[in-house]
Amino acid sequence: MEMASLSCGKMELLIQKTVKRSEVREMKLNWNCFNDVLAKLEEIQDIKYLCDEKHDYFEFQAIDIKEIAHYLPQYGLVDIFYATYKLYQAGYVYGKFDMIDCSVVGCYVSGITYKGHVKLQNDRLICYGQTE
Repeated sequence: MEMASLSCGKMELLIQKTVKRSEVREMKLNWNCFNDVLAKLEEIQDIKYLCDEKHDYFEFQAIDIKEIAHYLPQYGLVDIFYATYKLYQAGYVYGKFDMIDCSVVGCYVSGITYKGHVKLQNDRLICYGQTE
C-alpha cells in the first residue's frame, strides 16, 4: 500500500491506493513522441459506417492510450500520455480525458481534427523538401 499526496488547487488530498507500477517523469514534451503519436493515429484510426432501415451512421472508433502505446513501444506510457494530452490541448485531436480529483483515469482519442491533418500534411511537405 502506498500513500500518495496530490496538490490540487488550494486543497491537498491524501489518497491511499495500491500501485502496481509507477513512472515519474519531468513535464517536458517529447516532440518526437508528439509527432509520432499524431502520425500513428492517422494510420490506425478507423471510421465505421453503419446503417439500418432508416438511418446511415458514421462512427469514429475511440482509441485508448494503452492501444496507442502498443504501436509506439519506443516511448514510455507517460510520454505518450503527455504528448496525447498536448495534442488535445493544441486542437489536433478530439479526445476524452476522464478525471477524478487531479488524476486522469481514462484517456481516449476519437479522431484527428482538420488542424491535425493540416499539420501532418505540412510535416510531410517539409520532409520531402516541398512547399505549398
